[in-house]
Amino acid sequence: FWLKLGSSAIAKHCSCPLLWPWMLLRSAVIGGLLGVVSLTAPSFVAGRPELLGRTAAWRAIGEHDEGVVVQIGGGGWPTGYLDRLRRFILNGTQHTREAREAREYKFSEAFDSAYTFFFTATKGGLPLAPQVLGLPLGPFLRRAVDPKCNAFFLNAVVLRVDSQASKPPWQDFAIAFHADQSLRPYARGTWLPADGTARTVVVLFLTDVSGGGELEVYDHYSLAESSYRAAAEFAHRRCRGPRAAGAAVDRCLAAAAEQALANMTLSRVSPRRGRLLQFAGSRSHAVRRLRARSPPTPSGPLPESLPVVQLPPPQPRVSLVLEQFAYPPEALAQIPAVWAESGGRPYFAEPALRELFADAAGRPRVFGELPENLLGGGF
Repeated sequence: FWLKLGSSAIAKHCSCPLLWPWMLLRSAVIGGLLGVVSLTAPSFVAGRPELLGRTAAWRAIGEHDEGVVVQIGGGGWPTGYLDRLRRFILNGTQHTREAREAREYKFSEAFDSAYTFFFTATKGGLPLAPQVLGLPLGPFLRRAVDPKCNAFFLNAVVLRVDSQASKPPWQDFAIAFHADQSLRPYARGTWLPADGTARTVVVLFLTDVSGGGELEVYDHYSLAESSYRAAAEFAHRRCRGPRAAGAAVDRCLAAAAEQALANMTLSRVSPRRGRLLQFAGSRSHAVRRLRARSPPTPSGPLPESLPVVQLPPPQPRVSLVLEQFAYPPEALAQIPAVWAESGGRPYFAEPALRELFADAAGRPRVFGELPENLLGGGF
């Protein structure tokens, strides 16, 4: 597909007839090679190196430019803070594997395989996040909040080896391609800057992962969406031959998708405990699946009786994600001032806060901006 685009571009600007046989031959040969590769390549890559060429050290929060895709910081967290935050999140999300209650509002289908809660607030309500969620969020929020933003969406994402994969040809992803527009459904019919995408996204990794779970960042969604669709169409055309079936098709689809992504991936960052990332929310991004560890391969002759090697399951990939928006007043008036959900149900650690911000039907009661430091909240 990408090679055909290149050949078409050459032909468009060159009328030399001698080039045509060469281009056709090259397409046929390379197309055949791609067919061989796509039917034999593994659908689950053993390891991917980080792509840090367009990353930079952490700057001031909310500073973005086109030359730097992701900013990386971290370190300096209070002793024991990351472990305490991870335990709180896992305790709060351990029951959300159960069937979710149907809701009018669903923030993203991309997170169907992630066990997560979310918290929504305008600027005055954000300081209440630690009390609402029962999480020690203060150190994180003090470093993560973009002062140019006035609406916020915080969610905890927990991915495991058995988390559901995305649909082919993107089955090596646990969270599919998306841009962060999680508050846009609240403001339907209202003009939003940058199509409602977040101005700043901050991610804090809370665990080290033995394999997989990488965050990949691509171009701005308005530019990248058509490439994703074209890559998926190409993969399905390439792999749906008359003799292809079952696992061979899956391997072919995954390999074709990888070929397309090789030219689209601008940054790839592995989850490392304590790492703090920020990037513009208009950039499309996705998260790879976790990979199970394999027992070590013996280097010498095998004895007649081998002990059974039982490896512990890899620990989950746990992260906090804070999407931050700069919305106009008419849109801000439609955003819940303070709201939290888990498993499709209101999620308030303190009953008094639930009574204040949730109505009898379990839906948001208060919308728009609140006075800052309401109820003595702060972080």
